[in-house]
Amino acid sequence: MAFPKKESTTHSCRGWGTTWVRCLKFNNKIDYMEWQSISGRKKSDWIDFYQTPQWVTKKLLDNISLSWTILEPASGSWAISKVLEAYGYNVQSQDIRTDERVYWVRWVSIFDCSDKYDTIITNPPYFCAKDFILKSLELSDNVIMLLKLQFLESADRYNFFKNTPLKKVYVICKRVTMYPDGEPEPKNSWTIAYAWYIWDKSYTGNTEIEWLL
Repeated sequence: MAFPKKESTTHSCRGWGTTWVRCLKFNNKIDYMEWQSISGRKKSDWIDFYQTPQWVTKKLLDNISLSWTILEPASGSWAISKVLEAYGYNVQSQDIRTDERVYWVRWVSIFDCSDKYDTIITNPPYFCAKDFILKSLELSDNVIMLLKLQFLESADRYNFFKNTPLKKVYVICKRVTMYPDGEPEPKNSWTIAYAWYIWDKSYTGNTEIEWLL
């Protein structure tokens, strides 16, 4: 009796450190997923799964208007998408995760997408945020990312920002606590300064900064 072949595929991200996702497939179905660094250390299958508090998205939407067709490519448990829909936007939500905590479309990576969208908005996995931004700019003229304020730092990012159409940074004045896996009160959580970063391909001026109280 021949056993079905198990295949391994690797998707790399150049963002932060040397980490990649490896999907093991069994009969063409995802059987097992893990994060593995080049040093051999492994992370569990939660893939930077930090849920965005609703008030963070509401702060943004109270100050800007978005184009109609929107993609949320790392939607997790639909934290950002729920707020967008409550504001009347048409949102396509997807996520690479495969477990039951993911709503809407599962098993979809933005790096496999080719459709165009008016706007892409998400809270991306931080370790490959640069790759998320660059891929999103291939798919849309308007890209909005929720990132740590410290994402502005480093000489490497200076060159990155100089070569991407970063229009505005909305600094969230109140620090944000994001809980892993959507847990209400997990241990070892932390509160960090975040900002909404907005890229607009039609914009040619200097990057603007505003604060959201």
